[in-house]
Amino acid sequence: MSDSFYGDVRFPAWALRFLPEFSQEDSTRLELEPSSKVYFYEEDECENGEVSIIANLAAMGIPYDSSSAEYFEYKAETIYFRFRDNGTTEEHGVLEGSDRVPAQDIIDLVDNHLTAAEIGKWCRDYIAPFQPLTPPLEEITESDYRAWLDQKAQVFRDHVLAALDGKHVSISRMYTIHGIEDGENTLFSMPGTVWSKRLQPRVRFSDKQIDEGERLFLGVRFFMAGKDRVAAFISPVAISPTDIPGLTMAVTEYLETICKGEDA
Repeated sequence: MSDSFYGDVRFPAWALRFLPEFSQEDSTRLELEPSSKVYFYEEDECENGEVSIIANLAAMGIPYDSSSAEYFEYKAETIYFRFRDNGTTEEHGVLEGSDRVPAQDIIDLVDNHLTAAEIGKWCRDYIAPFQPLTPPLEEITESDYRAWLDQKAQVFRDHVLAALDGKHVSISRMYTIHGIEDGENTLFSMPGTVWSKRLQPRVRFSDKQIDEGERLFLGVRFFMAGKDRVAAFISPVAISPTDIPGLTMAVTEYLETICKGEDA
């Protein structure tokens, strides 16, 4: 069961070129803020107060600040989303009013004879978890984003750049290449060999493990080969042929490990 009510989102102006076309109807508005560095997009009616383009922004790692209105049992909330080192992202939600120190707490501190400096520190510590993520959207450049992309798996980068070129991209499948079987293939403009393992039932698998695989095995390309197969592509173009036998053994062991849900 879901409800529809007001929501909005702010994102860097340069990011608009990366996004697929999205609806701009009477109930939606897209505006460039006076700084010319941030777009503001709002929808009068969106599912649970989350505007439709947020899924695309999050899937591509594009930073944003989104807000939803208070609606019956739903409290007004702002969600901050930023990309971080090693191709990771961070999301932080703040409910409206949670950053306000309760008056009774201040009274109790005074009654306990804390100094003004001590009360000030206590208040700063109280509100610290409810502060926006940094840096501000206005300070995040496309160059910053592209540097972050360089830390992601090749398949992810290719999908983002395809979206930038106006090609249709399945945002929910940024790490997936369909129709690939084990054996000799040409992928990423290179000839090579695909090796894959099937995820075991109930294994908790994260796309971050694909990014991590490419950091562990330089030159190897990792991706999802469909819904439940994790694959690696090894090419003599990217890797010295003399290193391939040993690397292939290490990579297949890595695939086996993560598909069983074990620590690599």
